[in-house]
This record gives sequence, C-alpha cells and structure tokens, in this order.
Amino acid sequence: MKVTFSKPKGFGQILDHIFTITKSKFPDLFKVALILLGPLYVLQAVIQLIFGVNFFQEIGSSGSWIDRFIAGFEEDLLAPATLLDNWLTVISMASFVLLIVSQAAIMLIVNRIRLQQEYTVKEVIKQAFSKFWPALGGTLLYILILIGMMVIPIIIVAFFSGIITELIGGVGVVLSVIFMIALFVTILYFTIRWSFYFGAIIIDKSKPGFRKSWGLTKKRVWALIGLYLVLFLIIGIVTGAIEVVAMLFLGNSVLYSLIINTVSLVTTLIFSVGYAVIYFDLKVRNEADDLKGLIDEYESEKPSSE
Repeated sequence: MKVTFSKPKGFGQILDHIFTITKSKFPDLFKVALILLGPLYVLQAVIQLIFGVNFFQEIGSSGSWIDRFIAGFEEDLLAPATLLDNWLTVISMASFVLLIVSQAAIMLIVNRIRLQQEYTVKEVIKQAFSKFWPALGGTLLYILILIGMMVIPIIIVAFFSGIITELIGGVGVVLSVIFMIALFVTILYFTIRWSFYFGAIIIDKSKPGFRKSWGLTKKRVWALIGLYLVLFLIIGIVTGAIEVVAMLFLGNSVLYSLIINTVSLVTTLIFSVGYAVIYFDLKVRNEADDLKGLIDEYESEKPSSE
C-alpha cells in the first residue's frame, strides 16, 4: 500500500486516501471494532432472546408483508418502556464508552501507517485504553458545550421570534426563519472548529484539545463541512438501504439487530479512518509536518560523522 501523508491534499485526494486505507487495512480495523464492540452486540442478542424476542422475525404473521411491517413499527412506537429496554439502554451506554476506545485505536493505527511503523492490534488497543480518561472527559465536555450552544440560543431565538411574529405578522415569520438559519450556521461553524479535540488528545496529548482543534481548522471550515457531508451521505445511504431491507424482511428481530450492529462496526471504522486522515491533513497544512518529516528522514539517513 502506497499512502503518503507528507503533503496537503485536495477534497478528492482525501476521500481516496480514506478508502485506500480502509480497504487495505480492513482486517486490522475491523478486528479492533469487533474486539471492543462485538461482545456487547452478542450480549444484546442474548438478552433479547432471553426476553422472548424472535431470532428471525418479530412482526405479526397475518396480512401482507407491508401490513406486518407497519403493525410492528406502530407497536414499537406505542409500547411502554420495559425491562428489556432498560437493559438495551445500559448496553448502549457501554457501547458509547467502548466506541471512544475503538476510535482512538483506529486513529493510532492510521498514525502508525503515517509514520511507517509496525503495529499489532493488541498493542494499539492497549495504547487506546491508556488514553481513555482524557478522551472521555474531552468528549463529554464537547457534548455539553454543543448542548449548551443549541438549547439556550434556540430557546432565546424561539421566544423573540414568537414576539416578532405577533407584532409584525408575516415579516416576523421571515425574520424568524433567517434567525434560525443564522443560528444553525453558527452552531455548525463552532461544531467543526472544535471537532478535532479528539485527535489532539489522542495524537498530540493536548487536553482538552479545543484550542488545538481551533488552530488546525483555521480557514478550512467549509471544506471540512463538505468532507463530513460526503462521508455522512456515503455511510448514511449504505446503512439506510441495509436497515430498510433488513427491517422489511426481519422486523425488530435478533437477527435484524445483529445485522445492523455489524453494519455499524463497518461504518464506525470508515468514519474513524476518515476523521484520522482529515486530522493529519490539517496538521500538515498548519504545522509543517511534511517539512518535519523530511528533516527526520534526512537525519536518519545521514551518514555518521565518526
């Protein structure tokens, strides 16, 4: 595999880089995700079976397949929370924790590829666990910041939009829409500017990493939004298609859950690789990592003065 991180890349080159690494290192990447998240998905399947969920199909047997699908969907919406739902919530929380470790391990693998260093799956997982607490703290802080940025401004804008609409009617509605769009763009801007805190923690040992992320994303916000959008579209289309087909034929069965969880493993590793590749591209652009790499290579190859 010929992959270089030494020069800044364009939009298409970054995407090609992401899928090249994903394809060539898929066994290692999938093994990381499977080791960390696989046991939880198996536990979820066992708990579902214990609570009486059918393995192959969990929708009614009468009527056409579309009627059975709609009936099963309505039952899920109307059914009150059960002990099974509580167990699944606990598993989801554990998955969130181990997802952080999985993303850290995948980022460490991409970093080893960047530095042309050997690695083992066991080694990178162990290293990822050593960075768990800073990564968890940074992630929780990031989530809290985003919630604060969304909830409080939305309440304020909604309140004043209601007053403006009451006072000036249709013009107020237009102004309210403009305010909401402006708020959305502002939140999106800050979300991107701080989003590389995770890479700063895992690779550069910067805690909590927001200042580092802010510097790296300078003048790259709209390009990053485009990259994120393309990745989400690719992942979303594939995941959505599989989920709809599986739901139509299997309903909310155990097999359906296993299929969706397996797909989520693959999409998780693709996004994690994408995040890592974009992070290292930002480092090259902003910190002259390409020049540092050439200097290190020159120093290592320079003959001894003895």
